[in-house]
Amino acid sequence: MQATEVQQETPVVEFARLEWQKAELEDQLKKIKKRQAELQDLVLTRFEQEMTDSVRCMGRTIYLHHKIHHMIPEGRDKADLYEALKEAGYGDLVKPYAFPQSLDALAKEFEEQYDGEVPDELKDVFEIGERISIRSRKA
Repeated sequence: MQATEVQQETPVVEFARLEWQKAELEDQLKKIKKRQAELQDLVLTRFEQEMTDSVRCMGRTIYLHHKIHHMIPEGRDKADLYEALKEAGYGDLVKPYAFPQSLDALAKEFEEQYDGEVPDELKDVFEIGERISIRSRKA
């Protein structure tokens, strides 16, 4: 079956036009995200120099976002971590695997409740990390 070329304004033509627009916008969005990633370190440095964690600009609040997350130390792997979690009483997090979100929640718990101290049973296989990123919201 051969495709026919549609000339008049129809739902098919509108759909095709929207597909082109969507592709152009997605390409623009990729470029915007790439540029924002390039600016991230510059903005972090500026915030550090000015000793601030947020600024208002163009009707937006640009701010630092802190995210506590788990990390597996170099030289260790998930299997080491899962075994240590079971031995330390956190086996409910481990099925045949552990969800990264659950491990991040555990890291946050250690950070908030134990001043960032990881239990001795996990110290060799579990670390607490922090990702800082720049975010924006309507001011």
